[in-house]
Amino acid sequence: MELDSGVLAVVAFGVVAVLVLAWLIVRNPPHSADQAQALLLEASETARVMVMAAEQLWRTGRLPADKRFDWVANQLRDQYNLDPQQVAALIEAGVYWVKHLAAAQASPSRQPLGAQGLPVRGETA
Repeated sequence: MELDSGVLAVVAFGVVAVLVLAWLIVRNPPHSADQAQALLLEASETARVMVMAAEQLWRTGRLPADKRFDWVANQLRDQYNLDPQQVAALIEAGVYWVKHLAAAQASPSRQPLGAQGLPVRGETA
């Protein structure tokens, strides 16, 4: 049984999210599950924003390509109390998310791969 790239993306993002959550709990135990989830979501979103910012800075010539990772890592370390493995995991997840988002936007199809050829809601046959 083969999985399409969308399913693999969701699984990979879920695994990374669980690992980051586990690291955050061990490093800085939250007082509640809601607080842990909020911290994870905030760190993940910040990493994605920083990855996109680093990419834009590189594209405009303001940041060398080989400095993007370090720039994002420094931003995350300044904002959160994270160890190097946490920072690396967040950056890798952010890069994966940005690449997956770009690939999805570049796709000419409006339907998921498994639904190709099925009617689209609102369209008449």
